[in-house]
Amino acid sequence: MRPQGRHLAHGAEATHRHPALVLCAAVLTGLCVVGLTGLAFLGHLDDLAAPYASTPSPRQHADGAGSGAGAVAGSTASVAPGAVPASRADDAAWLDLVRSPITGLGVPERTRCDLPAPDPTGSTPALEQRLTVLTSCLDRAWQGPVQRAGLEFSPVAVRVLDPAQTSPGQCEQAEAVVPAAYCEADRTIYVSPAAARQDAEVPDIGDLLLVAAVTHEYGHHLQSLTGLAGAVHAYTADHPEAEPELTRRLESMATCLGASTHGLLDGSPQVTQGFYEHMVDAETYRPDPAHGSGATQARWARAGYDDPGVTGRCATFSAPDELVA
Repeated sequence: MRPQGRHLAHGAEATHRHPALVLCAAVLTGLCVVGLTGLAFLGHLDDLAAPYASTPSPRQHADGAGSGAGAVAGSTASVAPGAVPASRADDAAWLDLVRSPITGLGVPERTRCDLPAPDPTGSTPALEQRLTVLTSCLDRAWQGPVQRAGLEFSPVAVRVLDPAQTSPGQCEQAEAVVPAAYCEADRTIYVSPAAARQDAEVPDIGDLLLVAAVTHEYGHHLQSLTGLAGAVHAYTADHPEAEPELTRRLESMATCLGASTHGLLDGSPQVTQGFYEHMVDAETYRPDPAHGSGATQARWARAGYDDPGVTGRCATFSAPDELVA
């Protein structure tokens, strides 16, 4: 079974794309490399380090990533859970996808989640310990809403991959996915060793990127628990030509659910305003056929961060085609 993952900029590339988050004092050399691409207008670095406000950003993007009052055309604000997109109006089988209980889950309470400090050596046991704490927090947040929806809840497992292992669990090729992948067959999030290096080498943004990657994969876990993943498998069995589109809709939803979950977490590491701006920037994401354009990924990340815990904002199977392109 093919694992599901995300394609975020990471490591040195992420540092380059949002280096205002990793301002470095070069004590020995007197040099400091600070790029301000896309952030020159944001003002003070203190504002970037402050906890983010889970309300729509005053910046509105021409690509439609904005939301709230005055949002440009193409935002996710007008997507109604349970609606059928115009391109699927005559497709009765699509109803099984838009009627999934995932977009009607109740809003969980904010969850305190203090992770152990990153291990500067990037060791696998230390990373697995941190990830276990994180996934336990995510389970704690979502168990109630899933069970109140009349569904069976199963906690997610998490593993850091052994590079020597060629077929982890029941999912092949998971070791090639950076930084993480979800395997529905064994309901496990597999994390690449590259995530450990990133976590250790760029502890500020790297730490938050690691949490964002895992919460994205937890979005796929919610898709599995609510039956949406199974409904997509059934649909593609009858309509194999639709698989690329359905994959983008699944991934866009996981991006939204991951951001929505990330925004619920209090404690350390805390989502900052600067990191929020990073995650709703189209330049943060690698466009690809499975995840869509950078603008698409940023748009659904914004929808999740702006309304933490509100899964109805993540109704990608009700969205018009242009919002998941």
